[in-house]
Amino acid sequence: MSPAKAVVLAALGGLLLSLAPAAADPAADKLAGEVKKLVGQLADPDPARQTAAETALLKLGADALPLLPEDEAGLKPAQAKRVAAVRSTLREAQAQKDLQPKLVTLKEESVPLSRALEEVHKQTGLKVMDGRRSREEDPKLKLDLAGVTFWQAVDAVTREADLRVNLYDPSGSVTLVDGPHQPVPVSYSGIFRVAVKRLVVARDLDSEDGPFLTAHLEIAWEPRFQPLFLDPPRAADLAVQDDKGLALKVPESGGGRSAVNRKLTAEAQVRLEAPPRTVGKLGLVKGECAVIGPTRMLTFTFDKLAKIEKASEARKQVREGVTVTLDELSADSDLWTVGLTLDYPAGGPDFESFESWLVNNQVVLVKGGDEFSPNGGSENGSPTGTHAEIKYRYVEGDVKGKELKLKDLSGWKLVYKTPGRIVKFPVKFEFKDVPLP
Repeated sequence: MSPAKAVVLAALGGLLLSLAPAAADPAADKLAGEVKKLVGQLADPDPARQTAAETALLKLGADALPLLPEDEAGLKPAQAKRVAAVRSTLREAQAQKDLQPKLVTLKEESVPLSRALEEVHKQTGLKVMDGRRSREEDPKLKLDLAGVTFWQAVDAVTREADLRVNLYDPSGSVTLVDGPHQPVPVSYSGIFRVAVKRLVVARDLDSEDGPFLTAHLEIAWEPRFQPLFLDPPRAADLAVQDDKGLALKVPESGGGRSAVNRKLTAEAQVRLEAPPRTVGKLGLVKGECAVIGPTRMLTFTFDKLAKIEKASEARKQVREGVTVTLDELSADSDLWTVGLTLDYPAGGPDFESFESWLVNNQVVLVKGGDEFSPNGGSENGSPTGTHAEIKYRYVEGDVKGKELKLKDLSGWKLVYKTPGRIVKFPVKFEFKDVPLP
């Protein structure tokens, strides 16, 4: 056979291979069949068999979630109720799994700072910036980290390098800055780091109450998380003792849920009975607060865009129980309007009408390598905890240095990012021997 003919035959074989249907995944097919069988068993008239099927579905874990029927209209009432319960439990388990803390293992007697930060990034996917004024020196660090959390690793590096950690850099990154290192009381809870940043003793001169002590707590989270709200510690969840082990009173502060406005941190205050001046430190401060946010951001992509002028032309996508419907798309010569409706599964945190969980949502029009955010404003009604309607507007002209030309919809696609399942995460903290002012 001639070399040329061999090349042609090899190319033809490669082409036929690329056109062949993808090989089936036996494990995936087996799981899908098992889920279908168990969902069917949930309709069995025998309650014991229903319970057995529900238990078996839960044992399959989060991998079964996308295989559960999204539309429960075709199910029997008892079957639909069981499916909803399984879905809710598995979503909660998936949420906890998604936000397990990233871990770091790094044991070296003399590792350069730069390589230590690279290793943290490699193992966690989370970047720590070197923000020192001069980076000519690359100090050697002695680190003995075995499966510690991201924040424990950051604090260990900071301590060994005699630096400070800055959580308020305009870039929104965890940044190490020049020292000297100043240790503060710190408590770790999963992806969270809680630090006592400030203690203030005060007395209201127009009140009969005695002096009080306010502890200012800084709650930080891994940078991959985008929380929405903070529920402060409640008096009932706090235990505070002086250095002799005597309990201090914790009055109700009256503070409520607050929006999280910073990229990496939020602040909570704990108001306590001020101990006598003879007390030099707080023996124990223990409690918990809660952070509300999505386990991840979900991406919905609508391509082959066309005008939407009636309800039957709306386009719907479902991801992990979240439904995004593109139900309005008008494209005039110089103004485009995009209307989206968001529906979330029940069972998430309750929100007041003024508490928006849409602040981190992102929408872009994409064509070729160009992306355009809305430059004509947006509006939404009064979102509930499970439903929102939003309109975004695009106006022809400059968008952050790029020229947006609105001619026709051909070639454009719409990419929308919105929170996945929104849950409440408890953040526990415990401090011992906190020095008093």
